[in-house]
Amino acid sequence: MCWVVWADRGLLAAIYDAGLDLVLWTVGVMVLKGKNGFTWKDLSSIVNIPMVAIVVGMVFSLMEWQPPVMVKSLTAMLSSIAAPLAMLYIGLLIPDLVVRKQQTTRALPILSLSMIVKLFLYPVIVAGLLWSFHLATEITQVTLVMAAMPTMTLASMLFAKYAADEDLGAMATVSSTIISLVTIPLVVMLGQFILSV
Repeated sequence: MCWVVWADRGLLAAIYDAGLDLVLWTVGVMVLKGKNGFTWKDLSSIVNIPMVAIVVGMVFSLMEWQPPVMVKSLTAMLSSIAAPLAMLYIGLLIPDLVVRKQQTTRALPILSLSMIVKLFLYPVIVAGLLWSFHLATEITQVTLVMAAMPTMTLASMLFAKYAADEDLGAMATVSSTIISLVTIPLVVMLGQFILSV
């Protein structure tokens, strides 16, 4: 029974992540490119490995198809190294940030505002919406925790590709990860309060 609950939460987290990726590869890319509209040519940014994997995974899940054990173990191994590799890439950028203190100081107001919005304001808004909709416990818990997560490690790569500023993405990821060590427990406590009301 416990396995079923965690599998459901994993599926809910995947659905949340799929929506986030869709917005990221459409609106996010459009904002980073400085465009006012979205063209069919920009659609190519949506067709990428993460989005294809999400669509294929959702289709397999809906069909209730179970892949062979070898495929499961391979995907589990690859998924377990994805985040560490991204963090390694970000870690390689940090010494340059320390050397260029002036650029880091200039980015501090932008970073501060983005951290306030991402780690404080956004989870509070999501908590308010969840409280007003009275959703199921699992949906509320997963959505709140996902909303409280720090800036994704993919931010550095996106900034490098579309905005030519990977340093800002690296600074956002590192600082939000450190701050989220405090904010995630607070958001979980807020979620428990919402569920008890």
